[in-house]
Amino acid sequence: MINVALFKLLSIFAVCQQLPFSLVFRLIIPLEYNLGRKLSFCVMNSLRRCVNRPKLQIVRKLTFWLLVLCTPVLLLTSALRWATSDLRVYEYGFNKYKIEQTTGIPNRELRAVAVQLIDYFNSRVEEAQIVVDLRGMRTALFSEKELIHLQDVRNLICLNNIIQVSALAAMAVCTSVLMLISRRRWLVLIKAALAGSGLTLGLMMVLALWCWLGFDQFFYLFHVASFPNEYWMLNPAQDYLIKLFPEGFFYDAALLVFGVVLIASLLVLAGSLCILRFSFRSS
Repeated sequence: MINVALFKLLSIFAVCQQLPFSLVFRLIIPLEYNLGRKLSFCVMNSLRRCVNRPKLQIVRKLTFWLLVLCTPVLLLTSALRWATSDLRVYEYGFNKYKIEQTTGIPNRELRAVAVQLIDYFNSRVEEAQIVVDLRGMRTALFSEKELIHLQDVRNLICLNNIIQVSALAAMAVCTSVLMLISRRRWLVLIKAALAGSGLTLGLMMVLALWCWLGFDQFFYLFHVASFPNEYWMLNPAQDYLIKLFPEGFFYDAALLVFGVVLIASLLVLAGSLCILRFSFRSS
């Protein structure tokens, strides 16, 4: 609205004075920039006057710690989403645990199974069932019990994806609020990044150590807490789902996820420290 009104006013003046229109644009750009800065400054000052100082401090602290707590949630859910959707993770497990020899399913069919499951977990297909070449016969791979468990797994993955997006949205809102109400905006955000990455490092180190020392307990408690039924308790002699993904596969996948989150948090921590050091030097 401001730039349209200015343009009309300056255009009339240019016509009356027989001035080139290029001069109009040279005048309007710095005027609009200065007006925008003043408007932003007035809005921030008005907000600080409307909200008294104690309440503003409470809002700032709550927003800061919410941003910190969302950091490990975002990093962990992002790593889980990547691990469940990357074909290389599945193929690595198939090769390491010699699934072709233990199941009799050729590698090309195993790849097709992995692609089908990835598409199913990401809601690109509605059925998890797949027909494979099993000892010379075309056979439906999964039983009814296994299909129910795969449905539960997909629901869990969908919940993980929702939490990931929600954490990202919450972090964007918190960042905007802190930028608006904090005097030293960038310093507050850097402190939040440092605290969030430090919290993530601590949590992932505890979880990785737990997996390394007692994965059986971790694996059991995860299934008890995540699934409302006992369809995850499969028979290794009959059910192909547990033949395709033995416990060692999940051990490797868990350590991979925790390792990725650790590396990501270290990068955030190092980047925040570098920015903080550079800002202090420049000041």
